[in-house]
Amino acid sequence: MMHRRLVFVGLLALLGASPACANASGTYEVTACNNTPEAVNNSWDWSTTDASQPSHYAEHATCPYRSREGTGGTADQEGGLSTTDALGLATGAPPGTSAGWTFTAPAGTTVAAINYERYLGHENDTSNSWSPALRANGKIVGGETCTVTFPNVGCLLGGPPDQGGEPGIVTGLAAHQLTFGVLCQAPSEQTCVTGATEHSVWATMYGATVTVSDPTPPTLSAPSGALWAPGAYGGFHKVTEAVTTSAQDAGGGVQSITLAADGHAVATYSAACNFTFPQPCPLATGPQTLTLATSSLTDGTHTLTLVATDAAGNQSTVASKQIAIDNNPPPPPVGLVAAATQAGGSTFTATWSDPLGQVAPITAATYQVCPASGSGACSAPAAAPAEGPATVTAPGPGTWTLTVWLTNGAGNGSPANAAHTTLTVPPG
Repeated sequence: MMHRRLVFVGLLALLGASPACANASGTYEVTACNNTPEAVNNSWDWSTTDASQPSHYAEHATCPYRSREGTGGTADQEGGLSTTDALGLATGAPPGTSAGWTFTAPAGTTVAAINYERYLGHENDTSNSWSPALRANGKIVGGETCTVTFPNVGCLLGGPPDQGGEPGIVTGLAAHQLTFGVLCQAPSEQTCVTGATEHSVWATMYGATVTVSDPTPPTLSAPSGALWAPGAYGGFHKVTEAVTTSAQDAGGGVQSITLAADGHAVATYSAACNFTFPQPCPLATGPQTLTLATSSLTDGTHTLTLVATDAAGNQSTVASKQIAIDNNPPPPPVGLVAAATQAGGSTFTATWSDPLGQVAPITAATYQVCPASGSGACSAPAAAPAEGPATVTAPGPGTWTLTVWLTNGAGNGSPANAAHTTLTVPPG
């Protein structure tokens, strides 16, 4: 299951739609642990700078959070994504070493904000050497740390979900990297005291939503395909045609490519995005083909647009093209009449006018003579000039029906759209 919070501002204005869970344009949210329905962590990585063996720091990952009583710890200290000191060590942690969970923004993006539930703290030591905190680009974020002043023995900011702790909300960041963890700030000749039966320091995160700012829109490759080429039917487009393009993005990745006609979406490619990852969508889509049933639009001129949208709602420069569509045969000829060329003869001159207001020009006419009774064979369809006249010969004495229909420049024509008149040839 994918959890996505997306923004489509320009495209939504184009398409007249609005998604759920929308942010301001140019940002997207990455969720972890309790803040995502999947209760997974795909965005924070644990690491330590302590090269000594054994490590002075311990990693805990309990996602989703559940009340936990680990060895030497409490539910607060070891639930969720947490870092603590290791227990039962003969030596303390070296000065300057650290451990914690790190979120790294994709290239070209920055972390703008974080909303998270956390528990920071450390037991009192006289030198106050432990520093549990949230750091942006290595510097402590204001208010997101824990300082213990003698004789206090602990410090709580926020708390686990089952205890109703208030989340920490930090805005106004412009960081490439966030680190949530602990740092030993002991003087060079000292160490940070680690716990014997209980942890001396902890930094625990139960759920996090990181807002990533992505200012760079995606790009579209040059479109190709019948829909973007000159009309194959006398310069007109009809039936179902396709266009192929691809998109690339340097930040959170490409979320979709949309084909619109006159501002309304008619086809969309949606990438497989997962907003539990810092880069939720693919950086490149590869060639994607979008189709349009031109019969869904009226005959006439229409404006097609292609636009790519990235994970943050940024849109590519719109690729635009005007096309002329004609899927329907012309209406029947107007004022069809047939006059005998000689009194009592079987040859007639048929005349008519072409209907006005056609998208594709009328280029030809077809006529056929059939018995008026409806029984018997008809003559083979024969071609005539688009605007007539046509010289028509009845097969013999009797009453006959002359049928005339038109064909336009897109190749559309149908006997169903015909005009009719009667031919009468006297006996003898």
